[in-house]
Amino acid sequence: MATTAAAATQPAQTVKTVKTPPAKRKGQTVAWLFLAPYLALFGVFVLLPIVFGLWISLHSWDFTLPGKPFVGLENYTNLLDPDSVSFDAFWGAKIMIRFTREQLGAIVEQAGYTDPRAAQYMLDALVERQRKTAR
Repeated sequence: MATTAAAATQPAQTVKTVKTPPAKRKGQTVAWLFLAPYLALFGVFVLLPIVFGLWISLHSWDFTLPGKPFVGLENYTNLLDPDSVSFDAFWGAKIMIRFTREQLGAIVEQAGYTDPRAAQYMLDALVERQRKTAR
């Protein structure tokens, strides 16, 4: 009991809060002021398009539809459904970007162009479209 009585007779310790000195707070303010333009541009050109893109992907986005109805994950499940309209375009593009220039040249050759300039133009157009699709 002697230890309990001794602990009870000691005054309670007070917790001291350490305040940040004004000079340090000013340094933090200056740091935030330097970061503000970057954060504003990052928000406008990175975060906002990501959020808007996700929002669009969850809606049936068509310029002719007046209300842009919410469809949830249906747009994503359509990519895996063979009966969907977007199935062919998505997977066709995936297959198209795997062709080499030589394979595309063989495809153009099978078309039987009589003018070699037209065949070369078609090959260049296919390769350029392939590069843009792969990005």
